Amino acid sequence: MSNELNVRSFNLVIFDLDGVIVDMVECLKRALIDGIKNYSLAANADVILIDLAGLIEKLQATAIPKTILNANELFDVEYLNSQDLTVLKKLEIASYIYSRFKKYKDESAILYPRVEELVRILSKKKKLAILTNNKKSSALKTLKKFDLEKYFDEKHVYGFDETGKLKPEPDGLLKILKDMRIRNTKAIFIGDMVTDVIAGNRAGIRTICVLSGLSRKEDLEKENPYLIINDIQDLFSILEID
Repeated sequence: MSNELNVRSFNLVIFDLDGVIVDMVECLKRALIDGIKNYSLAANADVILIDLAGLIEKLQATAIPKTILNANELFDVEYLNSQDLTVLKKLEIASYIYSRFKKYKDESAILYPRVEELVRILSKKKKLAILTNNKKSSALKTLKKFDLEKYFDEKHVYGFDETGKLKPEPDGLLKILKDMRIRNTKAIFIGDMVTDVIAGNRAGIRTICVLSGLSRKEDLEKENPYLIINDIQDLFSILEID
């Protein structure tokens, strides 16, 4: 499979941001530990990390009034359901954990090793884009913080506020392809979540998943991504750009 995926086989690389370019796993774990301690919850942060990661992703893209109106559906995750909590208590706990996560992410999130080098090399050979379930302004702020904005044209950084629907809906990917006038067969998408794989498959884009993010390998495999790799450094050899 890797022989089919070299730099000559595509024209566009679409990156997810959190979990692919930016390592924020420890930030989320710290936020969960704070929540567990603050609310005396029966949990281990490592155990519930993946369970609540999707909830945090949704909260980033949901306005407060909508969060309240859709609380029953939004907080329908295994861990919170197991705690026998009221909807209001779930909202309080999730909001607290999310606020702690944002704080830690701003303070101590880091780039994955060799990400800057990879993006720099690819930017000279291919078109690049970002698709995130965060706001576009937040994504641009993150790129600037890590001095990566020079590799991405601002108009090719897409947040949920531009694409209309969150992943796993393919709308964001399809918009990128349309805006950049590139066929789906000439693009690859690099993500870390099950929602990324589903979105990529629905858009007909080869999707590569990194295991350094917040999804279990067995969960990713169920959605049949094009390729699963341990971390983004593996792309140097897979894409033959070492």
